[in-house]
Amino acid sequence: MKPELFIIEDASADPRFADNPLVTGAPHIRFYAGAPLSAPSGHHIGTLCVIDTVPRKLGAVELSILDALRRLVNETLAGKEGEE
Repeated sequence: MKPELFIIEDASADPRFADNPLVTGAPHIRFYAGAPLSAPSGHHIGTLCVIDTVPRKLGAVELSILDALRRLVNETLAGKEGEE
């Protein structure tokens, strides 16, 4: 888990993922973007993922929106931990 966005524009053309069952079969993933989520402790706990069945390139606006959603989820997680 790295701190930056992880984007695969066309999974079927990427040698790391081309033979993955989720790419070769249902749901036939082509595009994947993952934004890392972190616990308040700083530990990476997962990703906020966007997938599609067609290849895509994200523009500056879409990248900004994905990062804003990531920050919102991280802030929400931080608030929930304080409630426990």
